[in-house]
Amino acid sequence: MLSFRLVLAIGVDYGIYVVLVWQKTRHIEHDVAGVVKPVLLAGLTAVSGFGSLAIARNPALTGLGIPCAIGIFWSLVATIFFTLPAMAAAKPKPVHSASADTTL
Repeated sequence: MLSFRLVLAIGVDYGIYVVLVWQKTRHIEHDVAGVVKPVLLAGLTAVSGFGSLAIARNPALTGLGIPCAIGIFWSLVATIFFTLPAMAAAKPKPVHSASADTTL
């Protein structure tokens, strides 16, 4: 049960980072390398860290490491191949300035 929570928390963070970068720039198709590189490095670091628990002698650590490594890997794949294209395909909402919204 702990591995599910860890995978969910870490996997959601990758998607949140992609969405936040998209909201800031609104041109994610031009900044894909700037988004993919940190997400990919963070994901591969987490996968290798949890994957290294597979060689532990303690069965509890092995049982935690393998599902976490697999789950984080698939979260990373989903973020790169689904979230990035979805953000690139989404139409940005018009941004209203504060002065245009005020009426007297």
